[in-house]
Amino acid sequence: MNNNYEFEEKDIVICDFEDERDTNIDGFTFQFEVWFDVERKFNIHLDEGDWVNAYIVYTDRIKDKIYVLYVIDKEDDCEYDSYIPTYTERELLLNKVKEYISDNNIHHKGLNI
Repeated sequence: MNNNYEFEEKDIVICDFEDERDTNIDGFTFQFEVWFDVERKFNIHLDEGDWVNAYIVYTDRIKDKIYVLYVIDKEDDCEYDSYIPTYTERELLLNKVKEYISDNNIHHKGLNI
């Protein structure tokens, strides 16, 4: 992250793609590795043993809408929340999604990027 707590290129490494539209969130999810300070970025507190999974959510229902969904896995529970990226982050995330799709030769009727 930079000094403004914005994502940088090195912060986003997509590791998985859910090839079906998730009807609960009305979009496609791209899981990415969390190699940045999630507590600082999302303004959360993690307890010992908590784990965060993060997903880029893309929906084409609103032109190139992208946001980050993160899930905090706790010992007995899990919590969900979302983060709306800044314009600069949005462009970075969209480019990362496009790159992942191209690199992995993904073709999906509902994924119009």
